[in-house]
Amino acid sequence: ARLTVIDFTVTMRGLADQLLARVVSLEKPELQAQRVQLLEETTTYRRKIKTIADEMLEMLSLTQGTLLDDTSLIEVLAHSKTTANEINERLQALRETESRIIAACEGYRPVAL
Repeated sequence: ARLTVIDFTVTMRGLADQLLARVVSLEKPELQAQRVQLLEETTTYRRKIKTIADEMLEMLSLTQGTLLDDTSLIEVLAHSKTTANEINERLQALRETESRIIAACEGYRPVAL
């Protein structure tokens, strides 16, 4: 028995993007590999930011007394801020790289349409 799934919510733009990805992976596999790696790194960094935010909120909710008296909390918050800033810088660099990759891929769009 064969099963065919038809997605009626697909747009022309979505189909064109899928075709573009296939064309680029055939013509420039290294470019497609960079794009996939970039997406994975972006996801990893965003997860780290969320984890840092969750940890900070948990520590803040567990703190008793005044926040300024809890030196370990202040140290953790300072470290979290530094880490978050580093991650945001990396994400910005990834966005710039993504723009270059998208520009390179757009050259193949006429073939994908």
